Amino acid sequence: MSQRTLLVVFVTAVYVWNCQPTNGENTEISPGICSSKDIRNNVTNLRSLENCTVIEGHLKIILMFKTKPEDFRGLSYPKLTVVTDFLLLFRVYGMESLKDLFPNLTVIRGNNLFFNYALVFFEMLQFRDIGLHSLMNITRGVVRIEKNPNLCYLSTLDWSKILDTVEDNYIVANKNDRECGDVCPGAAKGKTTCQQTTINGLFNERCWTHKHCQRSKSLGSYLVHPLFNQDVPMMSEDLFYKGDLWFLVISLYDGRSVCI
Repeated sequence: MSQRTLLVVFVTAVYVWNCQPTNGENTEISPGICSSKDIRNNVTNLRSLENCTVIEGHLKIILMFKTKPEDFRGLSYPKLTVVTDFLLLFRVYGMESLKDLFPNLTVIRGNNLFFNYALVFFEMLQFRDIGLHSLMNITRGVVRIEKNPNLCYLSTLDWSKILDTVEDNYIVANKNDRECGDVCPGAAKGKTTCQQTTINGLFNERCWTHKHCQRSKSLGSYLVHPLFNQDVPMMSEDLFYKGDLWFLVISLYDGRSVCI
């Protein structure tokens, strides 16, 4: 099958996957736990994420053609920490980054994937950086980042710190790295503040933006963040209760755990 045919199949699937949008609907399974979200057309539909800490399913934000950068300024959903399936963004005009929108998204599990992908950014025309500076683990699946003509801060990311394998990542047709001028925090002052790793023989700092270093899942055994202050039905065997708070334990590939 040719690359062009594969692309047509991919785009068609983005449109038809889950043909019943959940725009603006209350899809909470229990307090803080939401079912899959298919958000499209209008930026106001993002409000349905307001109380979501865990999305039990996928999160799609797609097909917003009339939105401008100012429409996303001031929007933030800091409660969201886990998506159990995949995160997909497609043709959301005016969106420049996710750094403010999802500042605490830490884990994408990939229980169910979009094809083989757990994280997809496709034809995001104004996207300048991904900005998911709290993301430390994609448990299953790989990433597809394609046709984002203004997207920088890709060469500064070490996906091997987030994924088990990077061989099947598909990252093409984005802004040329040499045109980006990416700098990590501290670089302007001649300081090295972010973790450094080697990719393709180049030893460099790793960061999401000029203000956010890439955090490694291998640094420290636990990241602790309370989920709920109220009774929540058991979601799975790794959701537990301690000291009047609920916590979610995510097992990592190296035997450690992230507690969210």
